[in-house]
Amino acid sequence: MLLQTIGEFFVVRNYGIAAVFITMLTIFLAEPNIALTEHSHVLIKTRLVNELIGSSIGALGGWMLYHEKIHFFTKRQMRITKVAVKKIIAGRKIKC
Repeated sequence: MLLQTIGEFFVVRNYGIAAVFITMLTIFLAEPNIALTEHSHVLIKTRLVNELIGSSIGALGGWMLYHEKIHFFTKRQMRITKVAVKKIIAGRKIKC
């Protein structure tokens, strides 16, 4: 309850500080393990692993979003799929 209150207080003023408390709160809620509260190094290790996984997913998504070749092939595939769907719909004479 304390972490939630602190997080809600700081989220209005400074989201960066609030994120620290929000992340700890989500770790406590997601992993109800007694070892997290007894040993602080386990909590720190768990948080570090969670941050690395999230950062890796974000970096990969950003790279894929702004990589020119992937962007070009995705647009091209979407156009091809759109034309194919139109042909299928026209062949079946289904109104959209």
